[in-house]
Amino acid sequence: MIDLLNIYEEYPFFQTMLIHDYFSNLPEEKNNIVRNNLQKFIEKEKKQLYRCEHNGCAKAVINSHEISETAFLKKIANNNQKLFVLENDFRNNSFSYHFKEKYTKSISIFPGFCKEHDENLFEELDNFSGIFDSTFINKQALRTIKKEIVEYLKTISILEELKKELESIPSIESTDYYINLVEKIKIQKERFDRLKIIYQKIFDGVDTNKPQIVYKIFDMKPMQYFFSTVIDLSQNNDILAPIFIYKLEHENKSKLIIGYFDTQDSIDLVNDLLYNNRFYFEIFYQQKKKLIFSQNFLETLSDKIKNILLQNEELNEFGLLEYILLKEKFGFPNQSNQ
Repeated sequence: MIDLLNIYEEYPFFQTMLIHDYFSNLPEEKNNIVRNNLQKFIEKEKKQLYRCEHNGCAKAVINSHEISETAFLKKIANNNQKLFVLENDFRNNSFSYHFKEKYTKSISIFPGFCKEHDENLFEELDNFSGIFDSTFINKQALRTIKKEIVEYLKTISILEELKKELESIPSIESTDYYINLVEKIKIQKERFDRLKIIYQKIFDGVDTNKPQIVYKIFDMKPMQYFFSTVIDLSQNNDILAPIFIYKLEHENKSKLIIGYFDTQDSIDLVNDLLYNNRFYFEIFYQQKKKLIFSQNFLETLSDKIKNILLQNEELNEFGLLEYILLKEKFGFPNQSNQ
């Protein structure tokens, strides 16, 4: 494979085709390696490995739902209380995805809070009134940030273990691979620290009744899918500019919610996101593992849409075709809908 890539070094189009073909037909030996590495990440999801840590709490955690099971997930589940998510296809090709049917109790969960804090902090989310107000959105953002913090903890832990294993190899510290790994760990830790600061800022606002997250809400066509993510697009480590994106449905009403800090940097980023909806769908494509589908919605997806969702976003670029098809199927509100 490496020899072929070198031959086509001056022809990036052919290099891309070779890479795509290789990872689309991954040899079983390589698939096993990837599967074993991904399995390490799944092992880190065990709630026994975590403590609540909210305001210094040292209690054991439960599996918290980022998107409320009772208020949202169960509303669009099938008769068996199941929905569909995208997961790595361990059986056939770990670099691609498949649609996995799961019970609502196992979807959108993370080992985040102890039982007491999960119930007390998020009562308004789990007993949703139907109104997407400031309290709801700030508490939803708090849950989302905590889930991201846990994800970074898992990633850092695995990378640290890999670094420790590599250090048993003579002269490994001088290799590009090791140097890049060390740099990656450093970047992950910096982002982790930023997330903790963001979490505390949002909670302080909730606790003092001075909400920090402002938001825009748009009406959407009900289609029975959910999407939830947070991105931090700021290039300045001194600026906190997380953007929260939620596509939620409740009682046949569908909303797209964009939450952000009320600063000029955040406002500029949100305007870019909303008025350049190709940018929005590029994020949507990169974060597609955070999609949750009803069976009814999944059955309406064309083969072209399914192929876009099932392909690896790191190996397949987001192009014009992906943008057009995703926008057409998943929808985007008119700006007059604010």
